[in-house]
Amino acid sequence: SLRGRQPLVQGATLRELPDAWPQADGGTGARSRPAAALAAPLGASAVSAVWQGWQAEPLPTAPSEMVLRVWKALGLSEAQVAAYCERSLGASSPAALTHASLSGVADPFASLPAGSVFAAGVPGSRLFVTRFPCVKPADGRVLPLVTRRPQSMLPSQWEFLQRLPFGMLVFSVRGERPLPEVCGQGDLDGDLYFACWDEAIVLPNLSPRAPSPNPRVLPKPPPPALAIALRAAAGAPRALDLASVYAHLADLETLHAGREIGRVYRLWEAVVAQRRLGMDDPDALLLADAYIQALDAGKHGGDHLLPPHLLELLAQPPSARNIRPEGGRV
Repeated sequence: SLRGRQPLVQGATLRELPDAWPQADGGTGARSRPAAALAAPLGASAVSAVWQGWQAEPLPTAPSEMVLRVWKALGLSEAQVAAYCERSLGASSPAALTHASLSGVADPFASLPAGSVFAAGVPGSRLFVTRFPCVKPADGRVLPLVTRRPQSMLPSQWEFLQRLPFGMLVFSVRGERPLPEVCGQGDLDGDLYFACWDEAIVLPNLSPRAPSPNPRVLPKPPPPALAIALRAAAGAPRALDLASVYAHLADLETLHAGREIGRVYRLWEAVVAQRRLGMDDPDALLLADAYIQALDAGKHGGDHLLPPHLLELLAQPPSARNIRPEGGRV
């Protein structure tokens, strides 16, 4: 068992997958997994199988293309991005990196200040945080990193946080809006968050955007009499229809959903690369929304909507697409 031991690899990113896996790591073809994920109570053979199955690289790696695009949109130059990648690839070990994929968890004591995070073993006073897929500039946030016990936290609670292993990112639960939701519309059901604490190149040159608008619009509660009537009309909850579930899973449209997700992402990539505004281009923002909606549709059903000129581009083979540099219809 590896319970209680230090992580085997800190900040390592796993070997890139072929292009046929467009959904992995938000469509980039790469997967990353925090070192803390290996600290589970598994037997030696199970750990070996997990290790070999994920083909963990023992060498340091640079951030994924998705992260690099967000950095460029937030102010880093091509030269600065190249310098950081070169330094990362030349690091003596993964432990020498200044970025990692961390598992997001909630502050169990509700004592961290609103808008802040805690990450054991991470130095500095702030963190760049995002979640895959990060397809909009506002998906990348710079958050205060708590390194000293807040006045609202008991010494025993601070001690508990200090004993956490490297690989966990603790989000404050204070504030009007959930903090993970601001970081690429994330949550805390097992999501990984890319974090960078580099103060030499990255953080001093980032200009974060305002968070994306809060998608949650809470309706006003109905009057008591209406609420009772609605509950009565709803009746008892229906039993799960397993036949419908099996039919959905066996449907060819469901089986081909991954290919559709990949097509939307590749078109987004092409628009970002060829348009002067990059990720801020209006068509790129529409495709980013469609990509997120397509991912959600694969889990929860539904469909994404695109204007006719983007649907026309999406239907064409990549080699035949004519993407105008300044946008507009084809």
